[in-house]
Amino acid sequence: GLTWDDIDFESKIIHIRHSLVKLNHQESQLKDHCKTASSERLCTMTDGVCEILKGLKEEELKKKGEV
Repeated sequence: GLTWDDIDFESKIIHIRHSLVKLNHQESQLKDHCKTASSERLCTMTDGVCEILKGLKEEELKKKGEV
């Protein structure tokens, strides 16, 4: 359950601090915390992953008309 706020493009770090809970076959809910404290963690990104995510974010903002 990542949001763009969880991604630090400058430091190339992804913050894992939410969980996505499946409610049924078609619906999910983003929880504002992980199931356990040990589930919260930081993951470093490679340059390639960072560039891909930047591109995806830009595409999303364009679709929303925010760029």
